[in-house]
Amino acid sequence: DQERRRIIDATDQPCDQFAVHPDLPIVEQLYKDGDLNFFANVGVLNVPVTKKDYNKVTKTNLFGHNTMQEEVRKNDPFDDQQGTGILGRACDQLNANGFSAKSITISDSTIATVGTPGIAEDALMVSTRGVTSFNARPWWKAEYDPRPIMDELNNETGLHSSLYGETWSSRLNKAVSNNDQLETMLKEVSLTQSWWQKDYATQKFKYASTMILTRKERGADRDVIYMEIPSWDMHSDMKSRLRTSFIELNQALSTFKKEMVEQDLWDSVAVVVTSDFGRTLTPNSGKGTDHGWGGNYFVAGGSVKGGQVLGQYPEDLTEDGDLNIGRGRLLPTSGWETIWNGVVEWMGVEGEEELNYCLPNRIKTGAKLYTKEEVFDADTR
Repeated sequence: DQERRRIIDATDQPCDQFAVHPDLPIVEQLYKDGDLNFFANVGVLNVPVTKKDYNKVTKTNLFGHNTMQEEVRKNDPFDDQQGTGILGRACDQLNANGFSAKSITISDSTIATVGTPGIAEDALMVSTRGVTSFNARPWWKAEYDPRPIMDELNNETGLHSSLYGETWSSRLNKAVSNNDQLETMLKEVSLTQSWWQKDYATQKFKYASTMILTRKERGADRDVIYMEIPSWDMHSDMKSRLRTSFIELNQALSTFKKEMVEQDLWDSVAVVVTSDFGRTLTPNSGKGTDHGWGGNYFVAGGSVKGGQVLGQYPEDLTEDGDLNIGRGRLLPTSGWETIWNGVVEWMGVEGEEELNYCLPNRIKTGAKLYTKEEVFDADTR
Protein backbone atom coordinates (compact mmCIF):
# COMPACT_ATOMS: atom_id res chain seq x y z
CA ASP A 1 0.00 0.00 0.00
CA GLN A 2 1.58 3.26 -1.15
CA GLU A 3 0.08 5.29 1.71
CA ARG A 4 1.75 3.02 4.26
CA ARG A 5 5.15 2.47 2.75
CA ARG A 6 7.11 4.58 5.26
CA ILE A 7 7.06 2.33 8.31
CA ILE A 8 8.72 3.12 11.66
CA ASP A 9 9.12 0.82 14.64
CA ALA A 10 7.99 1.71 18.15
CA THR A 11 8.10 0.18 21.61
CA ASP A 12 5.77 0.47 24.63
CA GLN A 13 2.85 1.45 22.40
CA PRO A 14 -0.33 -0.41 21.35
CA CYS A 15 1.25 -0.82 17.89
CA ASP A 16 4.75 -2.10 17.14
CA GLN A 17 4.80 -0.11 13.92
CA PHE A 18 3.39 3.19 12.65
CA ALA A 19 3.21 4.73 9.19
CA VAL A 20 4.61 8.15 8.29
CA HIS A 21 2.89 10.04 5.46
CA PRO A 22 4.50 9.13 2.12
CA ASP A 23 5.30 12.78 1.35
CA LEU A 24 7.34 13.21 4.54
CA PRO A 25 10.48 11.17 3.85
CA ILE A 26 12.59 13.56 5.96
CA VAL A 27 10.49 12.71 9.03
CA GLU A 28 10.97 8.98 8.44
CA GLN A 29 14.70 9.49 7.87
CA LEU A 30 15.21 11.63 10.98
CA TYR A 31 13.31 9.13 13.13
CA LYS A 32 15.34 6.19 11.84
CA ASP A 33 18.60 8.18 12.15
CA GLY A 34 17.83 8.84 15.82
CA ASP A 35 17.22 12.58 15.36
CA LEU A 36 13.44 12.75 15.89
CA ASN A 37 10.94 11.74 18.56
CA PHE A 38 7.18 11.61 18.16
CA PHE A 39 4.89 12.62 21.03
CA ALA A 40 1.59 10.75 20.86
CA ASN A 41 -1.88 12.12 21.60
CA VAL A 42 -0.89 15.59 22.79
CA GLY A 43 -3.17 18.60 23.20
CA VAL A 44 -4.19 21.46 25.44
CA LEU A 45 -4.74 19.81 28.81
CA ASN A 46 -5.82 21.85 31.85
CA VAL A 47 -6.36 18.90 34.19
CA PRO A 48 -6.84 15.13 33.67
CA VAL A 49 -10.09 14.51 31.76
CA THR A 50 -12.51 11.71 30.96
CA LYS A 51 -15.36 11.39 28.48
CA LYS A 52 -17.79 12.19 31.29
CA ASP A 53 -16.16 15.30 32.75
CA TYR A 54 -13.98 16.97 30.06
CA ASN A 55 -16.49 19.76 29.37
CA LYS A 56 -16.95 20.52 33.05
CA VAL A 57 -13.31 20.58 34.17
CA THR A 58 -11.69 22.19 31.10
CA LYS A 59 -11.38 25.98 31.26
CA THR A 60 -10.17 26.37 27.67
CA ASN A 61 -12.88 26.86 25.06
CA LEU A 62 -12.37 23.71 23.03
CA PHE A 63 -12.21 23.14 19.27
CA GLY A 64 -11.85 26.80 18.23
CA HIS A 65 -8.74 28.00 16.41
CA ASN A 66 -8.38 31.22 18.38
CA THR A 67 -8.65 29.72 21.86
CA MET A 68 -6.66 26.56 21.22
CA GLN A 69 -3.88 28.42 19.39
CA GLU A 70 -3.69 30.88 22.27
CA GLU A 71 -3.23 28.06 24.76
CA VAL A 72 -0.51 26.42 22.66
CA ARG A 73 1.37 29.73 22.59
CA LYS A 74 0.87 30.49 26.27
CA ASN A 75 0.99 27.08 28.00
CA ASP A 76 -0.77 28.78 30.91
CA PRO A 77 -4.52 27.95 30.88
CA PHE A 78 -5.23 29.41 34.33
CA ASP A 79 -3.28 32.64 33.64
CA ASP A 80 -0.81 32.18 36.48
CA GLN A 81 1.68 34.21 34.41
CA GLN A 82 -0.90 36.39 32.70
CA GLY A 83 0.00 38.03 29.38
CA THR A 84 3.09 35.89 28.76
CA GLY A 85 3.99 32.95 26.53
CA ILE A 86 6.03 29.78 26.81
CA LEU A 87 9.01 31.04 24.80
CA GLY A 88 9.06 34.42 26.53
CA ARG A 89 9.08 32.85 30.00
CA ALA A 90 11.80 30.41 28.92
CA CYS A 91 13.95 33.37 27.85
CA ASP A 92 13.24 35.14 31.16
CA GLN A 93 14.46 32.13 33.11
CA LEU A 94 17.47 31.45 30.91
CA ASN A 95 18.58 35.07 31.27
CA ALA A 96 18.12 34.85 35.05
CA ASN A 97 20.41 31.79 34.91
CA GLY A 98 23.19 33.78 33.25
CA PHE A 99 22.54 33.00 29.60
CA SER A 100 21.90 35.57 26.90
CA ALA A 101 18.57 34.38 25.48
CA LYS A 102 16.80 36.20 22.67
CA SER A 103 13.34 35.67 21.19
CA ILE A 104 12.67 36.00 17.47
CA THR A 105 9.55 35.69 15.36
CA ILE A 106 9.54 35.13 11.61
CA SER A 107 6.83 37.48 10.23
CA ASP A 108 4.31 36.85 13.02
CA SER A 109 3.55 38.78 16.19
CA THR A 110 2.70 36.32 18.96
CA ILE A 111 2.17 36.07 22.69
CA ALA A 112 4.41 32.97 22.64
CA THR A 113 7.54 35.17 22.77
CA VAL A 114 6.23 37.63 25.40
CA GLY A 115 8.01 37.47 28.74
CA THR A 116 7.33 39.14 32.07
CA PRO A 117 6.75 42.89 31.66
CA GLY A 118 9.63 44.95 32.96
CA ILE A 119 12.01 42.00 32.70
CA ALA A 120 11.79 40.64 29.17
CA GLU A 121 13.16 42.15 26.00
CA ASP A 122 10.79 42.55 23.07
CA ALA A 123 11.01 39.83 20.46
CA LEU A 124 12.85 40.66 17.26
CA MET A 125 10.46 40.29 14.31
CA VAL A 126 12.04 39.42 10.95
CA SER A 127 10.27 39.39 7.60
CA THR A 128 10.72 36.62 5.04
CA ARG A 129 11.35 39.44 2.56
CA GLY A 130 14.51 40.37 4.42
CA VAL A 131 15.35 43.72 5.95
CA THR A 132 14.11 46.90 4.29
CA SER A 133 16.40 49.88 4.79
CA PHE A 134 14.92 52.77 6.75
CA ASN A 135 14.07 55.38 4.12
CA ALA A 136 15.43 58.45 5.85
CA ARG A 137 15.84 60.53 2.69
CA PRO A 138 12.99 60.75 0.15
CA TRP A 139 14.22 60.99 -3.43
CA TRP A 140 12.87 64.49 -3.91
CA LYS A 141 14.82 65.84 -0.93
CA ALA A 142 17.98 63.77 -0.85
CA GLU A 143 19.88 66.25 1.32
CA TYR A 144 17.32 65.96 4.14
CA ASP A 145 18.15 63.63 7.04
CA PRO A 146 15.46 63.42 9.76
CA ARG A 147 17.44 61.20 12.15
CA PRO A 148 18.95 63.95 14.32
CA ILE A 149 15.50 65.50 14.70
CA MET A 150 13.96 62.10 15.42
CA ASP A 151 16.53 61.46 18.13
CA GLU A 152 15.92 64.86 19.67
CA LEU A 153 12.12 64.67 19.57
CA ASN A 154 11.82 61.07 20.68
CA ASN A 155 14.22 61.32 23.61
CA GLU A 156 12.85 64.52 25.08
CA THR A 157 10.85 64.32 28.31
CA GLY A 158 8.91 67.45 29.12
CA LEU A 159 6.01 68.79 31.09
CA HIS A 160 3.47 67.41 28.65
CA SER A 161 5.11 64.01 28.13
CA SER A 162 3.15 60.87 28.92
CA LEU A 163 3.94 57.23 29.51
CA TYR A 164 2.34 56.35 26.17
CA GLY A 165 4.25 58.97 24.22
CA GLU A 166 7.57 58.05 25.79
CA THR A 167 6.94 54.36 25.17
CA TRP A 168 6.12 55.01 21.52
CA SER A 169 9.19 57.19 21.12
CA SER A 170 11.58 54.73 22.71
CA ARG A 171 10.20 51.88 20.63
CA LEU A 172 10.54 53.89 17.42
CA ASN A 173 14.17 54.68 18.10
CA LYS A 174 14.89 51.09 19.09
CA ALA A 175 13.17 49.73 15.97
CA VAL A 176 15.18 51.97 13.65
CA SER A 177 18.41 51.06 15.46
CA ASN A 178 17.64 47.31 15.40
CA ASN A 179 16.77 47.52 11.72
CA ASP A 180 20.10 49.17 10.87
CA GLN A 181 22.09 46.67 12.93
CA LEU A 182 20.26 43.67 11.53
CA GLU A 183 20.67 44.87 7.96
CA THR A 184 24.42 45.05 8.51
CA MET A 185 24.55 41.60 10.12
CA LEU A 186 22.51 39.86 7.43
CA LYS A 187 24.82 41.13 4.69
CA GLU A 188 27.58 39.03 6.28
CA VAL A 189 25.57 35.80 6.49
CA SER A 190 26.53 33.07 4.02
CA LEU A 191 24.04 30.22 3.56
CA THR A 192 25.19 26.91 2.07
CA GLN A 193 21.83 25.87 0.56
CA SER A 194 20.00 27.49 -2.36
CA TRP A 195 16.63 27.88 -0.57
CA TRP A 196 15.04 28.50 -3.98
CA GLN A 197 11.48 27.47 -3.08
CA LYS A 198 9.18 30.42 -2.36
CA ASP A 199 6.53 28.70 -0.22
CA TYR A 200 5.85 29.85 3.36
CA ALA A 201 7.55 26.91 5.04
CA THR A 202 10.82 27.14 3.10
CA GLN A 203 11.12 30.89 3.41
CA LYS A 204 10.45 30.83 7.15
CA PHE A 205 13.02 28.10 7.76
CA LYS A 206 15.43 30.06 5.58
CA TYR A 207 15.16 33.16 7.73
CA ALA A 208 15.30 31.09 10.90
CA SER A 209 18.63 29.73 9.60
CA THR A 210 19.79 33.24 8.77
CA MET A 211 18.98 34.54 12.24
CA ILE A 212 20.72 31.59 13.90
CA LEU A 213 23.86 32.56 11.99
CA THR A 214 23.75 36.11 13.42
CA ARG A 215 23.62 34.91 17.03
CA LYS A 216 27.18 35.91 17.94
CA GLU A 217 26.78 39.39 16.48
CA ARG A 218 23.51 39.77 18.43
CA GLY A 219 25.22 38.60 21.63
CA ALA A 220 22.94 35.57 21.97
CA ASP A 221 23.89 32.13 23.26
CA ARG A 222 20.27 30.94 23.30
CA ASP A 223 17.61 31.75 20.69
CA VAL A 224 13.94 30.83 20.62
CA ILE A 225 12.47 31.29 17.14
CA TYR A 226 8.73 31.24 16.50
CA MET A 227 7.27 30.45 13.07
CA GLU A 228 3.74 29.84 11.84
CA ILE A 229 3.07 27.87 8.67
CA PRO A 230 -0.58 28.39 7.58
CA SER A 231 -3.26 26.50 5.64
CA TRP A 232 -3.74 23.26 7.61
CA ASP A 233 -7.48 23.72 8.29
CA MET A 234 -8.62 21.24 5.65
CA HIS A 235 -12.39 20.92 5.91
CA SER A 236 -12.55 19.80 2.28
CA ASP A 237 -10.38 17.77 -0.12
CA MET A 238 -8.05 16.90 2.72
CA LYS A 239 -5.94 14.25 1.01
CA SER A 240 -4.86 16.33 -1.99
CA ARG A 241 -4.35 19.53 0.03
CA LEU A 242 -2.43 17.73 2.77
CA ARG A 243 -0.11 16.23 0.19
CA THR A 244 0.76 19.68 -1.15
CA SER A 245 1.43 21.05 2.35
CA PHE A 246 3.52 18.04 3.37
CA ILE A 247 5.66 18.27 0.22
CA GLU A 248 6.45 21.89 1.09
CA LEU A 249 7.12 21.09 4.75
CA ASN A 250 9.31 18.15 3.77
CA GLN A 251 11.42 20.32 1.48
CA ALA A 252 11.73 23.08 4.09
CA LEU A 253 12.74 20.75 6.91
CA SER A 254 15.15 18.83 4.66
CA THR A 255 16.89 22.03 3.56
CA PHE A 256 17.02 23.36 7.12
CA LYS A 257 18.63 20.14 8.33
CA LYS A 258 21.24 20.28 5.54
CA GLU A 259 21.97 23.93 6.33
CA MET A 260 22.44 23.26 10.02
CA VAL A 261 24.67 20.23 9.33
CA GLU A 262 26.87 22.27 6.95
CA GLN A 263 27.08 25.07 9.52
CA ASP A 264 28.00 22.52 12.25
CA LEU A 265 24.88 23.51 14.23
CA TRP A 266 22.53 20.53 13.87
CA ASP A 267 23.43 19.27 17.34
CA SER A 268 22.60 22.68 18.80
CA VAL A 269 19.05 23.12 17.50
CA ALA A 270 15.71 21.53 18.31
CA VAL A 271 12.67 21.90 16.05
CA VAL A 272 9.42 21.62 18.03
CA VAL A 273 6.33 21.09 15.84
CA THR A 274 2.95 21.95 17.37
CA SER A 275 -0.59 22.79 16.24
CA ASP A 276 -3.79 24.07 17.79
CA PHE A 277 -5.40 20.60 17.73
CA GLY A 278 -5.60 17.28 15.95
CA ARG A 279 -8.37 16.47 13.47
CA THR A 280 -11.37 14.17 13.44
CA LEU A 281 -10.55 10.63 12.36
CA THR A 282 -13.74 10.34 10.32
CA PRO A 283 -14.30 12.53 7.23
CA ASN A 284 -17.02 15.08 6.68
CA SER A 285 -19.21 15.31 3.57
CA GLY A 286 -16.61 17.41 1.77
CA LYS A 287 -13.87 14.76 2.00
CA GLY A 288 -12.21 16.83 4.70
CA THR A 289 -11.70 16.64 8.44
CA ASP A 290 -12.95 18.85 11.25
CA HIS A 291 -11.52 20.22 14.47
CA GLY A 292 -10.36 17.61 16.96
CA TRP A 293 -8.25 17.69 20.13
CA GLY A 294 -5.41 15.25 20.77
CA GLY A 295 -2.84 14.92 17.97
CA ASN A 296 0.66 13.62 17.26
CA TYR A 297 3.70 15.92 17.05
CA PHE A 298 7.49 15.73 16.98
CA VAL A 299 10.77 17.20 18.17
CA ALA A 300 13.80 16.93 15.87
CA GLY A 301 17.48 17.85 16.12
CA GLY A 302 20.97 16.44 16.25
CA SER A 303 20.94 16.06 20.04
CA VAL A 304 17.53 14.40 20.20
CA LYS A 305 17.53 10.87 21.59
CA GLY A 306 15.43 9.86 18.62
CA GLY A 307 13.63 6.83 17.34
CA GLN A 308 11.02 6.94 20.11
CA VAL A 309 7.27 7.40 20.22
CA LEU A 310 6.78 9.05 23.60
CA GLY A 311 3.50 9.59 25.41
CA GLN A 312 0.70 7.06 24.97
CA TYR A 313 -1.01 6.33 21.68
CA PRO A 314 -4.70 5.38 22.22
CA GLU A 315 -5.44 1.71 22.77
CA ASP A 316 -8.89 1.99 21.15
CA LEU A 317 -9.74 4.54 18.44
CA THR A 318 -13.39 3.52 18.13
CA GLU A 319 -16.26 5.41 19.76
CA ASP A 320 -16.38 2.68 22.38
CA GLY A 321 -12.88 3.62 23.49
CA ASP A 322 -12.18 5.71 26.58
CA LEU A 323 -10.75 8.64 24.61
CA ASN A 324 -13.03 9.01 21.57
CA ILE A 325 -15.66 11.69 22.27
CA GLY A 326 -17.22 11.43 18.80
CA ARG A 327 -16.03 11.27 15.18
CA GLY A 328 -12.53 10.43 16.34
CA ARG A 329 -12.01 13.52 18.46
CA LEU A 330 -9.59 12.14 21.01
CA LEU A 331 -9.09 13.29 24.58
CA PRO A 332 -5.36 14.05 24.92
CA THR A 333 -3.38 11.95 27.37
CA SER A 334 -0.42 14.38 27.30
CA GLY A 335 -0.37 18.18 27.53
CA TRP A 336 2.02 20.53 25.76
CA GLU A 337 3.99 20.56 29.00
CA THR A 338 4.88 16.92 28.30
CA ILE A 339 6.99 18.12 25.36
CA TRP A 340 8.25 21.47 26.63
CA ASN A 341 9.47 20.18 30.00
CA GLY A 342 12.47 18.38 28.49
CA VAL A 343 13.07 21.05 25.85
CA VAL A 344 13.44 23.97 28.29
CA GLU A 345 15.56 21.78 30.57
CA TRP A 346 17.86 21.04 27.63
CA MET A 347 18.20 24.77 27.01
CA GLY A 348 19.28 25.44 30.60
CA VAL A 349 16.21 25.72 32.84
CA GLU A 350 16.84 23.80 36.08
CA GLY A 351 14.81 22.56 39.03
CA GLU A 352 11.13 22.46 39.91
CA GLU A 353 10.75 26.17 40.70
CA GLU A 354 12.22 27.27 37.37
CA LEU A 355 10.25 24.68 35.41
CA ASN A 356 7.04 25.75 37.16
CA TYR A 357 7.70 29.35 36.15
CA CYS A 358 8.12 28.37 32.50
CA LEU A 359 5.25 25.86 32.60
CA PRO A 360 2.80 27.01 35.30
CA ASN A 361 0.35 24.18 34.66
CA ARG A 362 2.84 21.33 34.35
CA ILE A 363 1.81 19.55 37.56
CA LYS A 364 -1.96 20.06 37.17
CA THR A 365 -2.17 18.20 33.85
CA GLY A 366 -1.45 14.89 35.57
CA ALA A 367 0.47 13.80 32.46
CA LYS A 368 4.02 12.48 32.32
CA LEU A 369 6.68 15.19 32.02
CA TYR A 370 9.64 13.98 29.99
CA THR A 371 13.04 15.13 31.20
CA LYS A 372 15.94 16.28 29.05
CA GLU A 373 17.64 12.92 29.66
CA GLU A 374 14.66 11.12 28.17
CA VAL A 375 14.30 13.38 25.13
CA PHE A 376 17.90 14.37 24.36
CA ASP A 377 21.22 12.57 24.13
CA ALA A 378 23.42 15.35 25.43
CA ASP A 379 23.58 18.95 26.66
CA THR A 380 24.94 20.18 23.32
CA ARG A 381 22.89 23.28 22.54
